Amino acid sequence: MSREGIFERNLVICELAHSGHIRVGLSFGGGGTGKGLFDEPVGGTEHSDGIMRNNIIMNCPNEVGIYLNKSSNTKIYNNT
Repeated sequence: MSREGIFERNLVICELAHSGHIRVGLSFGGGGTGKGLFDEPVGGTEHSDGIMRNNIIMNCPNEVGIYLNKSSNTKIYNNT
């Protein structure tokens, strides 16, 4: 499990021209991390105590801009 990651002041453009593929903007957890890659597995949580702030996320037509599946105690501030 990873902890205390920060996404800050990023410009994320999922697609310049829609190609029909699925692209998530920014994600804490839920990416299908293999079980052998966790330092200490904690009830299915892949990331905890993350912060996502002051990011611009755009052009994600088939999926979400912010994805928090299998994430705990995440703070989200001032994203567009």
